[in-house]
Amino acid sequence: MHWFFGVAWNVLALAAVACLLVAGVWRTFRPGHRERLRRRGPTTRQAIPVCTVAVLILLVLAVCGSGVSAAILQPSLAQVDSANKRIQADLSTISNRVDSLKEARVQQLIQHSASLITVADTVIYWSSTLFALVAFAGAVFGFVGFREYRAIRRAHHEAAQLRLAYDALVARIKTMQDSTETTLRELASTFERESRTFMEAAYNFGLATEAYNKSDFKTAIRFFAVALSLQPSNVRILCRLGRSFTNVGDTDSAITHFTRALAIDGTNPIALRGLSGCYRYTDQAKAIEYAVAATKAELRDYEAFNYLGLLYRDAGQLTLAVAAHRDALSIRVAPETYFFLGLLSANSGEHVRAKRELELARLNLDEAAPDLALRHVWRSLIRWSSLLLSGAPEDARRAAANLLPFLTTQRTSDAVWSHVSFLLQAVQPGELDAYRAILTPQKASPPC
Repeated sequence: MHWFFGVAWNVLALAAVACLLVAGVWRTFRPGHRERLRRRGPTTRQAIPVCTVAVLILLVLAVCGSGVSAAILQPSLAQVDSANKRIQADLSTISNRVDSLKEARVQQLIQHSASLITVADTVIYWSSTLFALVAFAGAVFGFVGFREYRAIRRAHHEAAQLRLAYDALVARIKTMQDSTETTLRELASTFERESRTFMEAAYNFGLATEAYNKSDFKTAIRFFAVALSLQPSNVRILCRLGRSFTNVGDTDSAITHFTRALAIDGTNPIALRGLSGCYRYTDQAKAIEYAVAATKAELRDYEAFNYLGLLYRDAGQLTLAVAAHRDALSIRVAPETYFFLGLLSANSGEHVRAKRELELARLNLDEAAPDLALRHVWRSLIRWSSLLLSGAPEDARRAAANLLPFLTTQRTSDAVWSHVSFLLQAVQPGELDAYRAILTPQKASPPC
C-alpha cells in the first residue's frame, strides 16, 4: 500500500505545481496585464514574487515528495519486479509446458487422425470396391435378368402358341382318328373283298406265266385275260398280255394292251419296249424310237438297252448295237447280254472274243439268279451258240433240235432264226440250209 500513497502524493504535488504554473503564466502574459499592474501599484508587483516562491516551495515539496515516494516505493518496486520475474518465469514454464502438452496433444491428434484417415481410406477403398462390384454384378445380373426375362416372355408366348397349335392338332387328330377309323373299316371291308380278287388274280397270273415260259402263248393269253378281268388297272398284267399277243402275231391286240398300260403309267419301260417289239418287223424307225424312250424312262432297265441293241443290229447299225449291249452289261450281268455281244463279235470276225462271250453267257445261264426268268427257248439257244463255237457240230445240231418244241408261233420261229442265221453267216455259212431244215416244224400226217 506504501507505494500507492507515494504515487498519489507525487501526482497531487505535480498537479498543484502544474496548476500554479499555468495560472501564473496566464496572469503574466494575458493581454493588458502590465497596464493593470502599473495601475495597481507596487503592492501588486510585490505579490508576484511571493507567488513564485510559493510555486517553487510546492515544486520542492513535490520533489521531496517524489523522493520520499521513491524511497517508500523502492522496496515495493523491487518486490513487484521480483514478483514480475517469478510470474514471467512461471508464465514461461507454463507456456513451455502448455507448448509441450499442446505439441504432444497435436502429435496424438495427428497420429489418431492419421490412423482414422487410414481406417477411413481403407473403409472408403473397400466400400467403393464392394460398391463397384455390387454395381457391376447388379448390372450383369440386370442385363442377364433382362435377357432371361425377355427369353421367358418369348418362351411364354411360344408356349401359348404351341398350346393353341397343340389344341388345334389334337382336334385335327381326333377328326383324323374318326376319319381313319371309318376308312379302316372301309378298307377292312375292301381288303376282304379285294384279297379274294387278288388271290384269284395272282393264281391266274402264275398259271399264265408258267405257260408263257413254255411258249404256250394261247394258254398264257387265256389266264392273263382272267387275271386282267380281276385287276383291270394292273400294268404288269397288261404288259404280259401284250407280249403274249405279240408272240402269237396279234399285233393290234398287243398295241391295244400296251397303250392301255401307258395310259395308266406313261413312262412304263416294259410297255414302251413292248410297243417297240410290235413295230420291229414293220417300222424299224418307230421301233427304235419306242426303245430309246424305254431306256430314258428307266435308266437301270438293262432289258430295254438289250432290245435297243437288237433293233440297231436289225437296222445294220452294229456299232450302236454294241454300245447299247455294253450299257446293258454295265447295269447288270445277264446271260442274254453276253449272247448278243457274242453274236456281234462273231459277225465282226472276232471269233475268239465271240467264243469267250458266248461261253460267259452259258456260264451265267447256269449261275443265273432265280429272278432271271428266261424262257426255255432262250436258254436252249444260248447253249446251242456256245456249242457251235466250241467246235462240237453234232452237239450243236442236237441242241438246235431241242429248240423245235418251243417254236410254237411264227413270231418265235422268226426271232430264233434271226439269231441262228446271224451267227451261222459269220462262222459257218454253209450250215444255213441244214439248220433251216432242223428248225422247220414238221406237220403231222393226216390219219388213215
